[in-house]
Amino acid sequence: MKKAFTTIELIFVIVILGILAAISIPKLMATRDDAEIVKTLTNVNTIISDIGIYYISRANIAKNLKDMTNVSAIKEK
Repeated sequence: MKKAFTTIELIFVIVILGILAAISIPKLMATRDDAEIVKTLTNVNTIISDIGIYYISRANIAKNLKDMTNVSAIKEK
């Protein structure tokens, strides 16, 4: 008497794995999109905060990015 899986059992397991993948993959993609949105919002809030700090310390708004930093590696596009 051999102990092995029958073809029907293997097909059943493959179907279950397919159903689980069909359910979980879209949810994981949505989670990734949400993370990108949060990252972008955080970056925008940081920029707004930095502009506010610059305005408070200099009493005016910079006309370009070079005026707001001493980093020469930043290039305007």
